Amino acid sequence: MTYLLRPLSAHIKLALTGVKSRTIRGARQRKCRCLGLLLLVALSPASLLALDGPFESLHLGNDLGENNSRLFADQSGLPQGGVIIISSVESDDQKLISLAHYLSYYGWTSLITSLPVPATDATDANASDSMTDAGLLALAIDFMQQQGQFNLVLLALNKTWPRLYDDGIAGKPELQGLILLDVDNTTTIDGLPKRMPVLDIATARRTPLEFASRKSDAQRYRLAKYQQVSLTPLYPNLSLKENRFSKRIRGWLKRHVQGMELNDAAG
Repeated sequence: MTYLLRPLSAHIKLALTGVKSRTIRGARQRKCRCLGLLLLVALSPASLLALDGPFESLHLGNDLGENNSRLFADQSGLPQGGVIIISSVESDDQKLISLAHYLSYYGWTSLITSLPVPATDATDANASDSMTDAGLLALAIDFMQQQGQFNLVLLALNKTWPRLYDDGIAGKPELQGLILLDVDNTTTIDGLPKRMPVLDIATARRTPLEFASRKSDAQRYRLAKYQQVSLTPLYPNLSLKENRFSKRIRGWLKRHVQGMELNDAAG
């Protein structure tokens, strides 16, 4: 919400400090402008997308309160594949919702889901019905395949990528591509398949040192299809226009993953 207010600050200031009018009518006009701006702030892009872009709410796993997911099905009629977006409870998923929304109109079915909340004590850790990180991704892959999506790409964030990688599932043969979003940790990438397309995106104000080091690691580990992209910080907007973030990912999917056959990224 802080980022949402920043682009509007100039407009609010202009509305409050506009040409002063001594008439009641002028005062009412300024008041209406302010109320209109505040209404736009309240009507977040997430709300706009929810009205315009249909998605299906679903649960992965046995515990209905454990995992809330959103499925943005292909709206184009020309399916190209599926994108599994793994977020976390702490993640701001606005940009992920926007991404899934736009991808659905270009042949990509997207599933947004989140990893289980880490266990806080021995009782939780030993619970027989608790879902593991590996189990969650396995369920997501199985669900997408049941939907007829076998050309799958994984998108992981800073808080989810280390957990997925540590479970040894980053290079699952069902996955044809990998997108890392704002991953600023030092998790190694040496276990990735050599031929898997990897898009490494940074949208922070200052590119982290680990971002540059991963490019060197990719060369050392001979990841033939590794690509890095630095974008300006993503600020929510008050329209449904597609931004550079989703356009860049969509273009990368079209060039490197679209139409890929199962297991083609292995090796």
